[in-house]
Amino acid sequence: PVQYAVELYFDDAAEELIRKMWQALEEAGIPSGMLGEGFRPHVTLAVYEKKRGKRFVAGLENFATTIKSIT
Repeated sequence: PVQYAVELYFDDAAEELIRKMWQALEEAGIPSGMLGEGFRPHVTLAVYEKKRGKRFVAGLENFATTIKSIT
């Protein structure tokens, strides 16, 4: 099934810091897989299957109207 994800991304400075932490972990022998796979640093809020897409979008729109910006 096709999946959709809702992810929060960081600003450039935070993203660079996270990549440096990933690199330090790799160098310490603690692989995360994130560097080699080319993932962008993020926080995953939810993952949904395609069959729930319309319901998910409606819920996300409702949620977005109730929160304040974090910037």
